[in-house]
Amino acid sequence: MSAAATSPEPPTTDLPFRDPALPLARQVDDLISRLTLDERIELLYQYSPGVPRLGLAPFKRKASAR
Repeated sequence: MSAAATSPEPPTTDLPFRDPALPLARQVDDLISRLTLDERIELLYQYSPGVPRLGLAPFKRKASAR
């Protein structure tokens, strides 16, 4: 199969959720639409492995103040 026959993900810098000029709601909608169900679930935990294909780095969520 040739490289032209495959459609790779666009560069992560060109994705709408990375565009600060867009309204936040549109950025969030775009990001969520690109995540798989498993990726969405992983982001709910305190330690997230990130999503390399979208350029999201791993992170540890800070404990919230109560």
